[in-house]
Amino acid sequence: MNKISINNIFSYNKNDITQENEFFENLLKEKSFKIERIISNGQQTAPNIWLEENTNEFVLLLEGNSKLKFYGDNDLYNLNKGDWLIIPKNTKHRVEFTDKLTFWLTVHYE
Repeated sequence: MNKISINNIFSYNKNDITQENEFFENLLKEKSFKIERIISNGQQTAPNIWLEENTNEFVLLLEGNSKLKFYGDNDLYNLNKGDWLIIPKNTKHRVEFTDKLTFWLTVHYE
């Protein structure tokens, strides 16, 4: 039997989180899906850049606040603690705003 390990989704090393860099951690990675933890610290997507995943993405905002924008849509989507959404694969999107210490949980799947 493998050793059981208990971790905390909100624990982090302060040296890993900077104004310049978000922290990405794969919590579980398999062939058909990946569970990822992201910690943002005021980051946003660079101007004129659109993110696009080749998998569907379930996004849950655990802590903080964020604003997302989707290509071809003039609306700005405000996410608060506990909010979640599904971003279909190949959907261009941007992070327009994150609070200091925003915790995300994402599941990438086919």
